[in-house]
Amino acid sequence: MADVTVADVKVTDVKVIDVKVTTFKTIYVEVTAVQAIDVKVANDKTTDDKVYNHKGPRCESKENTTNWCNGQVYDPPTVTSFENRIEKNQNSTQAQLSPQTIKITTRPGVSVSFNISYTPIEDYPLDVYYLIDTSYTMKRYTKTLKQHSQLLQKLLSNFTNNVKLGIGSFVEKPAMPYSMPFHEAYSFRNDLTLTKNPDSFKDGIERISFGSNWDIPEATFDALMQAMVCTELIGWRNISRRIIVVCTDSVYHSAGDGLMAGAYKRNDMKCHMKDNEYTEASTMDYPSVGEISKVAKDESIKIIFAATKEAQADYERLQSKIYGSIYHVLGEETKNIAEYIKNSYVDLTQNLRLDTTNVPDYVQLSLNPPCDLNDFHNCKVKYRETKNINVQLLVKYCPKDKRVQDVLEIKLMGLKEKIVIELQLHCVCECEKEVNTISNATQCNAKGKYQCGICNCNENRCGKCIDCGSRYSGRFCESDDESCPRVRGVMCAGNGQCSGGICECSDPSQWTGQDCACPVSDVGCIAPQSEKVCSGNGKCVCGECVCDDTTTRNYTDTFCDYCDGCAQRRCEEINAYAACAYNESCNTTDTDVTFLDEKEMSSSAWELAKSCSAPLEELCTLSYKYKYNKYTKRLQLILQKQKVCVTPLDYKIPLLSTIAAVLAVGLLSALLWKVLVDLHDAKEYRRFEEQFNAVNWNENGNPLYRSPDTTFSNPVFKGDR
Repeated sequence: MADVTVADVKVTDVKVIDVKVTTFKTIYVEVTAVQAIDVKVANDKTTDDKVYNHKGPRCESKENTTNWCNGQVYDPPTVTSFENRIEKNQNSTQAQLSPQTIKITTRPGVSVSFNISYTPIEDYPLDVYYLIDTSYTMKRYTKTLKQHSQLLQKLLSNFTNNVKLGIGSFVEKPAMPYSMPFHEAYSFRNDLTLTKNPDSFKDGIERISFGSNWDIPEATFDALMQAMVCTELIGWRNISRRIIVVCTDSVYHSAGDGLMAGAYKRNDMKCHMKDNEYTEASTMDYPSVGEISKVAKDESIKIIFAATKEAQADYERLQSKIYGSIYHVLGEETKNIAEYIKNSYVDLTQNLRLDTTNVPDYVQLSLNPPCDLNDFHNCKVKYRETKNINVQLLVKYCPKDKRVQDVLEIKLMGLKEKIVIELQLHCVCECEKEVNTISNATQCNAKGKYQCGICNCNENRCGKCIDCGSRYSGRFCESDDESCPRVRGVMCAGNGQCSGGICECSDPSQWTGQDCACPVSDVGCIAPQSEKVCSGNGKCVCGECVCDDTTTRNYTDTFCDYCDGCAQRRCEEINAYAACAYNESCNTTDTDVTFLDEKEMSSSAWELAKSCSAPLEELCTLSYKYKYNKYTKRLQLILQKQKVCVTPLDYKIPLLSTIAAVLAVGLLSALLWKVLVDLHDAKEYRRFEEQFNAVNWNENGNPLYRSPDTTFSNPVFKGDR
C-alpha cells in the first residue's frame, strides 16, 4: 500500500437510505463505509489545510473518488464459478440441469448474469407406489388394481421402459376404539418394494390380506407419511418422478384423532419401520394435512387420491391443501388413473417447470424465460434438445443481520433435481473489518475507532472525536438535536429522538409524522366502551377523528358520537359501564370518575358534558354526564351521588282486599238470595193453605171425583136358576 494524504472533509458518514442500480460498476447511496468499496490510493496529495497523513486504504463509494483520488481504485470483482457433476447411481443417468452448483461472489448494485441449461434424458425413471386400503370393503377392487400394472406398461412403452411399481397397504391403528384385538388392523405395511417386474406387482396384489376395523375413517395419513419418508425401504430413486396412488373407499384420520387410541406423541415425520411394518402406530398420532403437504413438497412426490364417489367431497377438498395432489374416482374403469400417470410423465419430459426457493428479500433473482406455472409456451422441450435459461441475480442491499453468505436454489418442479447457488457478499471493505480496526485510537483522541483513515467516534463526538456537547451531534457537530418540533412542550411528542432537526420515531410501527405525534394505529379513535373507529361516523387522521359531513346529520364531539337526535345511542353504549362504576364493581382505571351532588351536577363546569340516565336495580335510575378529556381522550364520568328510586306498592294488601271484597259480596249476595227465596216460598205456602182450606173437598161435591169401583157384565151369566 502507498502513502496517502486525503482531505478529511471529503469523507462523510451518513446512514444508507436506498440503493439504486444504474450501472454495473456504480452504487448510488448516501455515503457509508458499510456499503462502499475499497479505495487504495498511491501518492495522492492535496493542498487543503485540514488534512492529516494516513497510510493505508480508504473506503468510499466509487463515484465519490473522482475529485480527490488520483491513485488506483480497487473495485472488488464479481466472481462466478460453475460446477457440473454426473450422477452415478443405479440409473446411470446424467443430471438434466446444468450446472449443478454456481458460486458467486459479488457486492450490492452489481447485476450478475449467467445461463443454465436443461436437457431431457432418455428413459427418465418413474416410480409409482400403490398405497392400498385393505379394509374388507376394498376387496371388490382387487381385480381393478391388478390391471393397473399392465395398462401402465402399455401406455408408457412409447416413452420409457424405466418404470418401477411398488405396493403398500393400511387399515387402521391397532388400538381401541378404532379396532379390537380380534381385528386384523395395522397402520402401514410395505408389501412390495419398488420393482421393474410387472409380474411381481400382480403377485403382490394377490398376496394382500384384507383386515377390518370399527370406525369408517382409515389410517391413510399414517401410511402416506411412512411411504414418503422411508426412502430406502420403499426404493425411491434419487432421480425419478415419484407418484403415490392412494386407493381407498373411505375418509381419513388426521392429527388429534390418535389421542382417542392413546397415540399421544406428535408425528415427527420420520421413518419408523421394522420388518416392513410401521412400529409407532400405537404411540404416535396421525400426521396433519400440513405435515403431509410439507413432506410431499420436500420429497417431490405427486399424490393421486383414487377414492370412491362416497368419499369424493373429502378428497376434492384435500387436493387443494396438499402440494401436488389430485383426486380421481376409483371404480371398475382403471384407464383414467393410468392415463393421468402417463400424462404426468409426458408433461415432465416435454415441459420445463422451474421454481426458485430460499431467495432472501435482499436478493432479486429472475429467469428468462421464467418457466413457471404461468409460462406454457416458452418452455416446451423436445427429446435430446437443450433449453437454455438466462438468470439475472442482483443483490439490492446488504442484509441487516450482517451475514455475508447465503444459499439459493433453482429446482425442477416435481423432482428433487436442483441448481444450488452459493452467494458470497462483499458488504464491508477490508479496512473496515475488526482485524484492521484500531479501538480507542490516538488519532481519534481515544474516543473512537480508527477505520480506513476515518474516526468512527463514540456517541456525542465528531471529527477527530472531540466532544460536541449535549445539544449537537454529527461528524462535525453540525446537527442541532434540540431544534425538532415539539408537542405540548415535549420534543418529538416523547415518541422519538431529535437528530439533526428531524424527529426519528423510536417505534415507526406505532408513531409517524414529522413530530412523531401521529399514531399508526386507529385505537385512539375508538371511543371507550365502543368498537367502531370514530363511532362509524368519520375517519381517523393522525389519531384524531375527522367527522363525516353529511346532509342528514352533523356528527361532532371527540369520537363523532354526538349529533342532534342521536345522543341516546351513545348513552345506551355506556349505561352498563356507568352503572358498574357507580356500584364500584368494575375496573375504572382508564376512566376519570367523579361523584357529585344533584346541585353540583348543574354547575357550569359540566355544561358541555352530555347527560344520560342508566337503569339500576330495585327500580332506581342513575343520572350521570360524560365527556372526553381534550388531550388524553380519557372518558370522564360525572355520576350523581343520589340515585332516583320509585317506592314499589305492597301488592299483597290490595290483592287480599280485592279477594275479601269479592268473597264478601258473593256471600252477601248468596245470603240475600236465600232470604228472598225463603220469604217468597213462605208467602206462596200461606196462599196455598188459604185456598185449600176455602174449598170443601167431599165425594159428592167434587165434579172431578170418580169412583174407584168398576162393574163388568158377564154375557154368559144366566142369573140364579
